Amino acid sequence: MGSYLIYGAGALLVLWWLLGRGPSLLGVIKEAETQHDIQPIMEAVAQLPGRRRSFFFQRSIEILWHKWERELATHLIIQYATLHPDEKLSQYWIQQVLELEPKTAKRAFSTSFLDTYYQPDVASACGVASS
Repeated sequence: MGSYLIYGAGALLVLWWLLGRGPSLLGVIKEAETQHDIQPIMEAVAQLPGRRRSFFFQRSIEILWHKWERELATHLIIQYATLHPDEKLSQYWIQQVLELEPKTAKRAFSTSFLDTYYQPDVASACGVASS
């Protein structure tokens, strides 16, 4: 009987740990795709502490990009660069859009956004763009 209590307590601890980790990355991406809007991702990001926010942005952008959700990824890149301007990966993603999706870049990136947030020298140090 005692071992069942230990297993039960262990299961509760695992459940508590899973629930305390924050929003589900894949869940909010799926919701964003369904809604054709980055708002679910932005709401999830707002719930996370500092470094986890940056990682959540990075993974979300990467997943959307590879799923060919380039418009959503681009809107998320804008938010990422605005909220984390010192992150080198934001420069990499801006460069990706400019080089691989020029029509999307023209629609999404304003001149003032690029003047304020894009650092071509940093972006070029991040590597070659690839689809």
